[in-house]
Amino acid sequence: MTLRHERDLQALDTLRAVYVSDRRYLASVAARVLGSHSDAEDLVQAAFLRSLEVYAELTRPQLRVWLRTVVRRLALDVARSTARWRRIEASLAATTVGRLC
Repeated sequence: MTLRHERDLQALDTLRAVYVSDRRYLASVAARVLGSHSDAEDLVQAAFLRSLEVYAELTRPQLRVWLRTVVRRLALDVARSTARWRRIEASLAATTVGRLC
């Protein structure tokens, strides 16, 4: 086994451990922003998928901070996008009702 392969396996073990230990906390953070536990779980999984790109470069404490930051930012992005679509739908509905009257 090469040294690089060994480091990758150790990094994946770290990522797995962080997922097991922090998933509920991260989901609760996202759920507070989004108001939906199922959306929060999806968002946490998306954050962990993104972490596969950087996990080998980070230590466990760095990975935990990185994931918390990514989950917060993703949740805020989703909340903003949802709010924007609701405003658009309301505007379209008002326009349509106005034309029908």
